[in-house]
Amino acid sequence: MGGLLGLLIAGEGFVAVRDWFNVAGARGVALSNLADVVTIAAMTAVAGVVAALAGGVLAWPAGRSSGPPQRALLVIAATVAVGVPVIGAAVSGQMTVTTVGAVAVAWSLPWTSGLVAAAYAKPEVRRALVAAVAVCAVVAVLSVVLQPQ
Repeated sequence: MGGLLGLLIAGEGFVAVRDWFNVAGARGVALSNLADVVTIAAMTAVAGVVAALAGGVLAWPAGRSSGPPQRALLVIAATVAVGVPVIGAAVSGQMTVTTVGAVAVAWSLPWTSGLVAAAYAKPEVRRALVAAVAVCAVVAVLSVVLQPQ
């Protein structure tokens, strides 16, 4: 769970570093503060990567299943990895490589990582990871749908 959250935080940080003014909530940032804001975003991305690695390293030995991976989850993960960025870009009305990449880094790749880990996990860990990905997806959809125009 910590690894998944770390990947989500890292994704948002990387997107913010890449293009701060396209990230929701960036309105009103003075240009004189831009260097500070981007530095904070970069530190957030690095902290997210560290949290993801620590979560994965600590949880993997205890949570890994000895059986074969769940193939259905691997197929769902591949679908999420490719489908979510394309759908996200289409919904935003900005079908560009930058938008597809931003959606992939911020949402679909962390979700895909969680689903792939779930495919190799013990049943109780698998349920928790799939639930975490589902909650993240619902929150992401709500954040887009409920965003002020």
